[in-house]
Amino acid sequence: MTLIRAAFGLYASVSIQHWRWLCCLLAVLFTLPTLGNGLQYDDYAQRDLILEQPLPQVLTSLFVFMDGDPIKAQQLIDRGVYPWFAEPTAKVAFFRPVTALTHWLDWQVFGVRVWLHHLHSVAWFALLVSVLGHWLGRHFDPAVAKLAVLLFTVDEVHGVAVGWLANRNIFLAGVFSL
Repeated sequence: MTLIRAAFGLYASVSIQHWRWLCCLLAVLFTLPTLGNGLQYDDYAQRDLILEQPLPQVLTSLFVFMDGDPIKAQQLIDRGVYPWFAEPTAKVAFFRPVTALTHWLDWQVFGVRVWLHHLHSVAWFALLVSVLGHWLGRHFDPAVAKLAVLLFTVDEVHGVAVGWLANRNIFLAGVFSL
């Protein structure tokens, strides 16, 4: 019982500002294993587009998955990229120029050292934890805010998002929406 009281006393005595920095450190520590992930899924197609196209094209088409071209869609269906039941004229496109710019910068600055691309995603996750901690500290009781940011930080789903480079948009959206 004394250990629980000591832990709660420490929890209560730490300010939300210090707590959010501790959570940022936890976020980095928990996601560092993703540095060895390499490229996955959409990362390969995005790499090819970034290395082959000029920046304006990258900013507008990096997150275009189906452009409505039935001939191209049928070729992708035949190759097994799209499922057999995919609508060839469907359009699946997301306008994410800021995220596209971060990926473009990764390839320009870091090149093939993909672990640095992952480190960039780790940094965005840590920034999101910090911004969330700040926002929660302004709008909720400190005890509630600290618990919420801690639970957000240690949720295992963030490891998948950090480890998959094409998923970085989640962290940018979170940072800029708070």
